[in-house]
Amino acid sequence: MPVLRELPRRFTAVVQARYGSQRFPGKVLADFRGKKILTHVLESVGEGCGRENVVLATSDTSQDDPVAGFAAGAGWRVHRGSLENVWSRFREVAKTTQADWIIRICADSPLMSPALIQTMMGLVQPDLDLVTNVHPRSFPRGHSVEILNQRLFREEKYFPQTDGDREHVTPQLYRMAGVRILNHLNPTGDQSPLAWSVEEPGDIGRLEKLCDG
Repeated sequence: MPVLRELPRRFTAVVQARYGSQRFPGKVLADFRGKKILTHVLESVGEGCGRENVVLATSDTSQDDPVAGFAAGAGWRVHRGSLENVWSRFREVAKTTQADWIIRICADSPLMSPALIQTMMGLVQPDLDLVTNVHPRSFPRGHSVEILNQRLFREEKYFPQTDGDREHVTPQLYRMAGVRILNHLNPTGDQSPLAWSVEEPGDIGRLEKLCDG
C-alpha cells in the first residue's frame, strides 16, 4: 500500500501597514539605514518565506495611497481593505490566496528576522490553530510573528466580535477556549522588555545605534 504523504503547506505572509500614526505619521516610509522601513520589513519577510508569498495589506483610504503605491512600485503584491477592520483585510487575503497558513507581521519592525520566521514556520502542525511568539511574549517588540491556520478566517466561531479585536486581529484568539496555540519561547531568554519596533521618530536613531553597536 502506498504511503500517503502530507501535501505541502502553503504560507502567505501579510504585512499590515498604514500611513497614519498618532505618534509618527508616515513612519513605515521613513528612512532607516538607507532604505524605507517598509522595504526592510518586506525584504526580511520575503527572505523568510519567499517574496512571491508576501502581501502588503493596507487600507483603501486615500491616506494610505503612498504606502500602497510605494509597495506596488517595488513589485510587491498589495491588498487594500477596511481602515478600521484590519482583521477583514487578513480574511480577504486568506480567501484570495487560499493559503493554509497566514503569517502576520507588522510593518513597523525593520529588524524582523527571516530566520525567526522560518523557525516558526517549521513549528506549524495541522492540529494547531496558531503558532505565536507573543503569548506570553519573550521576544522583543518588533520581532513579533503570528502564524494563523486559515480555518480561523473561515469558521465564524473564531471571528472577532468587538471593534478593538477587529483592529488588532488576534487578541480574541488568546482569550478563547479551545484554540490550539503553540507559543515559541525565545531560546536566548526573556527579551520582552526590549523594543525593536518604530513607534516614534526617536526610535529610528535608537535602533540604528543598536545595529551599529
